Amino acid sequence: MAAATMRVKEEAVSTLKDSLTSRFGDGFKALVEAEVEGRLAGRKKLDREDLDAIERVLVAARKERRGGGTIRPRKTLSRSLPNLSAIDGASPPTPPPLQRLAPTAPSALESSLGRPRPMSSGTVGSRASGGHAAMARSMSETKVRRPPPFGTSILDDDTGSERSRVQVVPRYPVPKRPKLKPMDHWDLIVAFDTMKHREEDSRFRQEGKHKAIAKFKDTLDTQMMEFHGMQDQERRNKEQCRQDMLNQVEENRRIAAAEKHANEVKKIKMKEVNDECMAAVNRRRQAEEDKKQRDQDLTTAWLESERLRMKQQKEDDDREHARKCQQGKDEMAAAHAEAERRRQARLADEKAGAAGAQKDMDDKVAANRKAVQDRMDQIDRNCKSIGAGIADRDAKAEAELQAKIKRVQEESDRAAKEDADHRKSVRDGKVKDMTDTLHRQMQNRKDEAKREVEEGVKQAELFRQQFKEGLQKDHEKEERARQARGNLDTVLITHIRSNQSVHPKDFGAHLTQKQELAYNRGLFEQMAVEGFEKQYTHKFLPQATHTGTGKTDPYPSVGRWHGGDFSSLELHHPDVG
Repeated sequence: MAAATMRVKEEAVSTLKDSLTSRFGDGFKALVEAEVEGRLAGRKKLDREDLDAIERVLVAARKERRGGGTIRPRKTLSRSLPNLSAIDGASPPTPPPLQRLAPTAPSALESSLGRPRPMSSGTVGSRASGGHAAMARSMSETKVRRPPPFGTSILDDDTGSERSRVQVVPRYPVPKRPKLKPMDHWDLIVAFDTMKHREEDSRFRQEGKHKAIAKFKDTLDTQMMEFHGMQDQERRNKEQCRQDMLNQVEENRRIAAAEKHANEVKKIKMKEVNDECMAAVNRRRQAEEDKKQRDQDLTTAWLESERLRMKQQKEDDDREHARKCQQGKDEMAAAHAEAERRRQARLADEKAGAAGAQKDMDDKVAANRKAVQDRMDQIDRNCKSIGAGIADRDAKAEAELQAKIKRVQEESDRAAKEDADHRKSVRDGKVKDMTDTLHRQMQNRKDEAKREVEEGVKQAELFRQQFKEGLQKDHEKEERARQARGNLDTVLITHIRSNQSVHPKDFGAHLTQKQELAYNRGLFEQMAVEGFEKQYTHKFLPQATHTGTGKTDPYPSVGRWHGGDFSSLELHHPDVG
């Protein structure tokens, strides 16, 4: 195990060295090995800070090598502080620690208006005391200015590591909570009261200052004892206030702890409810996924069974087609054999008939020739005996007989040819009808197969369309859920932004602002008459009214009558006599 770990470590270190060498060049190979081995000495692995430091050393070395100088020893400095010692060899002076001054509490007007309070001393009307000025001067003298970041060469790479260049682009930017509390109606009232107090104080100082001083001098001695008693009473009151404050702080801590516990319990309950909702959503999604898988399996099984059925049906149709073709061939061969047999029999009959007819004709011809010869002999005898007239008559009769024999023979040949043509036409018609029937049957089978293929294509297109519609419905469902979540995010981020834009001290102030403005309308009217802070007075004065709140009704416990008929029971005068 240890050997495998060491081998993996060596491979990782070698890969890192090769990567850095290929990035910065072979000239930095020695520096890469030195930095990696130095960082890895006595350690099991390198951290991200080590990788960033190695990259900075290599970048600095590359800059030095491009400039033709040597690599200076690096010193750890901040980004804003230049390495002045690397330039002139002088070390920067060490700034002494700054003195912390006690802050002064601002007045009510200055805290409400956000203006700094001027420093005041014990003398009335003075702006700042001498001790404060001396302290400010000592503070300005002891404060050391940082060296300028310009006009110097810093060896470190300003960009840093390439892995840390992350730019955050939030989808829902939320503003920071305001640091300063905005001006509200109470701040305006406090500011107006402070302004009136200053006016009265200034008027008092201008009119009765000397008289008051003289009177104070006359009664000062008599009031010292009373003043000391008042101081003792004030001390006791302060102690009591301090104890009350401590008790109040403890009570506030207890209330805060109780509220925190209640919030934790509420968070736990909300988390449980959220977990239950997410579990229900996951179960519903799993059920939908299972249903989709079952539908997919059923569809796949049905398609597979249909494919097997179509394949088996095609094989059966092919076998039936082959059987019918073979049967047709056998029937055609039998028909051809039968037709050939009939033709041979008919030819044999025709040959026998022709031979008999020829024999009869030959016999007739022979008989005719014999008769002719006999008649010729008779004619010769008659001619010899009777004369030339009888010879002419016999010659004419012989010529007519020969013509008649020729006509009979031609008629017999024509009848035989017509019978042969009729038989051939009948056979050709039967063969053509059988061939047309076979062609029509083959065409019907092709049309049926084509129609089945078209129906299969239509069915597949229907299934494909249904599948696309299902996917579209799922996509629309997801889009609706995403849109609903986006709307929820928009509403929530709107609430978050509205809450973030409110100062912590202003939470819930808008609930009672209208009533408080109405109660103090007289003050705001006086502010408007005197022209005090017009931009705020003109903003709050129109809101300082009891209209619509029911505060100005003569009988607030009874609702207003908005018109309509009164009931007869309300109009009836009770009988009290």
